[in-house]
Amino acid sequence: MRVSPAFLASCAVLLACAVQAAAVPLPMSSVSAYVKTKVINEVVDSLPAPVGNFTKSDGDSDTASSSVPWLPASTGTSLTTSGVDNLGRSSSASGSVSAWASAAPGAVRVFANGAGSGHGGSTSGTAEGSASFVDFLRFSSTSGGLINARFGLGLSGTASATPSDRWTSAVASVHAEAGIPATSLSLLKAHYVLDAAGLRTVQEAIASEVFLTDGDIISIVNSISFNGRFTAGAQIDKPPASASFSLDVSRTSEFFIEVLTPDATYESASGVLYRTAPSWQIPEPGTHALVLVGLTLIGLATKRARRRQASSLPAPG
Repeated sequence: MRVSPAFLASCAVLLACAVQAAAVPLPMSSVSAYVKTKVINEVVDSLPAPVGNFTKSDGDSDTASSSVPWLPASTGTSLTTSGVDNLGRSSSASGSVSAWASAAPGAVRVFANGAGSGHGGSTSGTAEGSASFVDFLRFSSTSGGLINARFGLGLSGTASATPSDRWTSAVASVHAEAGIPATSLSLLKAHYVLDAAGLRTVQEAIASEVFLTDGDIISIVNSISFNGRFTAGAQIDKPPASASFSLDVSRTSEFFIEVLTPDATYESASGVLYRTAPSWQIPEPGTHALVLVGLTLIGLATKRARRRQASSLPAPG
């Protein structure tokens, strides 16, 4: 069989393009985490005026950040303020807030809580922050055909807020999203907000499929932002009032990838091989072992039952 020079030249060009595409380095992945906490107190202090007029203010705030995978940005603020009115009655306000956030390819996590009380004064505390990661993936297929991949976002966490009466309020909220810019899968979003008193636990996963071609390089972005705040206050002739909030999304938000095309795979700039489903949907190794043991015991029991049944049958005449 005679091969034309033009065909050989075309093959050489294609091979050169393939080698060049494979040699293109992936951009670097990155992570970031940021938190801020703040407390402001106001109390009545030596004022011969109607009860409830605050004259002494005090405030403090702290921030922290991190750009190292899994290294959390962590901070906390605690503040107590006191005073005495013209009748010699003591007033006070006390608040405390803490928060941390961390990010790495595959998951971003946050945690925050705060509590405060006021008597003849008021206190307010806030915690806010965010965490995100950016990674780059290169997909390849031995057949060179279309690659079908499933991308998803899993969210798992708990939010609570507990004001005690009409003088107090508390809120805890979190927003998570992930996306692949410049594709049909622009954003996956998971969001929950808790206002006033109550407790809410969320565990959900959303996913979408996209089609790629051999050698495609895509970027993925996963981010989470949160906010928690409380306000507590009471007049000096009333019982103390308190409020608190808590936000625990330490297993969110998990980004997962499942390549559905049998001969396809991917590499990531971070070196991370992503989960194919959220962690709470993947049985632990011990669970697999228990399932295997259970199936084995069921099989042995079934075999013994059949043997007993066969031995109890009358012998053929």
